[in-house]
Amino acid sequence: MLRAFVLIMLCASALGTRADETNSVMNPISHSALTGEVGPNLIVNGSFELPAYDFGYWVVYAGQGIGGWTVDDGTVEVIHRYWPAALGDQSLDLSGIFSQAGTISQSVSSTPGQSYLLRFAMAGNPEDGAIKEMKVYWEDRELADLTYNTAGQSLTNLSWRYHSYFVTARTNSSSVKFQSLTFNFLGPALDDVSLIPYSPPPLEVNLNAVLTLVGDPGATYRIEYSTTPDNPAAWQTLCEIKIPLSEPRILLGDPTPGTTPRRFYRSVFVSGQ
Repeated sequence: MLRAFVLIMLCASALGTRADETNSVMNPISHSALTGEVGPNLIVNGSFELPAYDFGYWVVYAGQGIGGWTVDDGTVEVIHRYWPAALGDQSLDLSGIFSQAGTISQSVSSTPGQSYLLRFAMAGNPEDGAIKEMKVYWEDRELADLTYNTAGQSLTNLSWRYHSYFVTARTNSSSVKFQSLTFNFLGPALDDVSLIPYSPPPLEVNLNAVLTLVGDPGATYRIEYSTTPDNPAAWQTLCEIKIPLSEPRILLGDPTPGTTPRRFYRSVFVSGQ
């Protein structure tokens, strides 16, 4: 007797993408690469171009501001062409004078539940060739603890590394904070900070049936489907398929998305050796 049976499994295929709330360093997320709705940069003075200085560096103390930023603790230095900035002419050394590691922050208006892309460039003062460390906070929660090795770097050859994070607002006012953990006057460098509202495209998932037909080698079977299997007249042909002589098992798929009504499948012997 020629017999066959069909095994069915469902495969999901995704249409669209969702954004993971993870850090991307080697392949930083750029605003132009996002496929959802992208809003304006909410960070004020993200490249530290204001106020503009015309000499190497300027010390800013705790309690003072840097064009939208507040120095919360320690000291920092605004760097003007002392080394190449990631964007524009100025950047920031997060460790200022007297070995006072600095902390800066900025608060922005936000929407609870809204996703944002936080992106910034990190480097380090290369004059001692040491490792620099800083922490990043979102809404006073630690987001990252980052290091940068300045070995092999120089004042004329500074390699900026971009870091990107997806974050979500919990309140109507959200803060971004950068804290140096390098306790000398040669600290981590920061530049090109941006915070972009982002609404990812919806993730659509289609479920498709993948059928495994097991039958007699060389036999031909008709694969039928129905949404009402108790009705003999409701069965329709999906395809006919011949089992290879070398392998009694074959895979085939139903291309109709699983958003249609539930389907039942059966195999019907057509011919064989």
